[in-house]
Amino acid sequence: MSLSASHTITVASFLPYLELPSAPDGLGVSLRRRGREATVLVQVHGPTCPDCRRYLSELATAAGDLASWDGRVVAIVPGSLDEASAVRAELRLPFAVLSDAVGRSPLADGTAVVVADRYGHVYFVTETGAGHALPTPRELEEWLTYLATQCPE
Repeated sequence: MSLSASHTITVASFLPYLELPSAPDGLGVSLRRRGREATVLVQVHGPTCPDCRRYLSELATAAGDLASWDGRVVAIVPGSLDEASAVRAELRLPFAVLSDAVGRSPLADGTAVVVADRYGHVYFVTETGAGHALPTPRELEEWLTYLATQCPE
């Protein structure tokens, strides 16, 4: 699926059925998928940024807590598959790390975090560009707790 440059993710929109190659094997992983897991989508602004790497490490530490509320973390790294693979290996990230070498991400350039329910419906978006004012893992866990306790009707 190809997205136009004008496509963005906003609160109340849906995650697109966009596949990006995952590190290290290059297999496509969709931003939106069927299942019971909510999605925490994290985009960093560069594979070598110390602040972005620290944030990904914090998410890795909290991955078990996020998963306990049926949350999956998906990180987008702008750059080659080799760069995304290096980030995943060096930080020992237990979640999917996707490569976006050609700018297909539906998020603006820079850092961003999106929380969507199991249907792909977006509840929270923050895009900070080159900044790093991102929600803490605890705040993301609170979003996932909220989504996990909603009646699906």
